[in-house]
Amino acid sequence: MQHYLKTILDITDTAEDIPKRYFRQTLDIIHKGDDSPVTVADQTCERMIRDALAQHFPDHSILGEEFGHEDKGSDLLWIIDPIDGTRSFISGMPLYSMLIALLQNGVPKLGVVRMPELGEVFTGSADGAAVNG
Repeated sequence: MQHYLKTILDITDTAEDIPKRYFRQTLDIIHKGDDSPVTVADQTCERMIRDALAQHFPDHSILGEEFGHEDKGSDLLWIIDPIDGTRSFISGMPLYSMLIALLQNGVPKLGVVRMPELGEVFTGSADGAAVNG
């Protein structure tokens, strides 16, 4: 799992530049069927993460908040919420985060929470949990 964790940390380190670029900018807001907001920042960030995951792990399945499920029939599934706290993001509050988890046969194996504006990264796996480390 350490290889997966290192890879996703590298991916999110790059991906965090996307919401930071849009933060506190005027954005068009789309409302999904459940009335939750989505912005170009959400979509662009998820697309970047999906593309990077597909490049590193082409056989893994991916489920993202903005673009749904890409089922590859793998026992490994990446779960992505590119901007958790979109309402905070839209209103200029720095308390949004990027959430990514890896499940194996439906069992969580690792998770990463990256808070771009605060410079914080939280990780958790069977090997333990860490903040910024």
